[in-house]
Amino acid sequence: MKSLFITDFFNIYRGEWLKTRKTLAFWMAILFPFFCTILVSLKFLGDKQMPTEPWPMFIKQVNNVMSFFLPFFLILMVSFTTQIEYKNHGWKQLYAQPVPRLSIFLGKYLTILSLMVVSVIFALIILSGLAPILQLIRPGLNFTDTSFDFVTFYRLFIHTILGGIFIITLQYWLCIRLRGFMAPIITGVFFTIIPIAYVMILGIAGLLKKGKEVLKVFEYDPYSYPFSSTFHMMPANNATTPIVPDILQFHLGIAFAILILAAIDNHFRKVYA
Repeated sequence: MKSLFITDFFNIYRGEWLKTRKTLAFWMAILFPFFCTILVSLKFLGDKQMPTEPWPMFIKQVNNVMSFFLPFFLILMVSFTTQIEYKNHGWKQLYAQPVPRLSIFLGKYLTILSLMVVSVIFALIILSGLAPILQLIRPGLNFTDTSFDFVTFYRLFIHTILGGIFIITLQYWLCIRLRGFMAPIITGVFFTIIPIAYVMILGIAGLLKKGKEVLKVFEYDPYSYPFSSTFHMMPANNATTPIVPDILQFHLGIAFAILILAAIDNHFRKVYA
């Protein structure tokens, strides 16, 4: 029974992956890191001062830009991926198959996670390819004379993947529960910008005076956590920090609980568009 479920799950995952490759969600996963890397590349070309360590700085700045846009990217990607099933009664066709509902639910969820991983892999490819081009345009950048800082890339972009899991999980449930295309997007954007508005209001009122107080506001909201500075900045003075900080562990724990509730809710739903 267990092996049959695993077989069904991987068959569903393979089918969902092939189906998603023809959608806007897949192209977003490719164009998102390209757009972010181009923005940082233009900044590198326009800077007056040459960086002494080009690779770590280039990687960090690309990660910073990707982290800032990550919530909006994931909100749209999840919506585009699930919206497929609301056309031509896709959900009914999926659940008419002689496979467990859980395998369908997890298969599509893993497909969305895979798209985020694909986006990070493309970021690595684009980073490696654009850096020599930047040096050809501006020889003083010294990319080819220094080695690629894979440790920095690994630490930062693993955090990017982990930081996006909560957003993907909650948005996935919202997209299944809310049949409309715009409702999940509006809800996700609201969760993303509410801490920014909160900080702006408290800052104008003079109630937030320290930078650490501002960062705490962003850290505790899982939607804004990706662009909090403690998320994407490397520690000073070569200090080591855990790959999964305590606040991120909390977010992942809540995401796991949401995934279980969503799977239970999905199992007992009777009507699908």
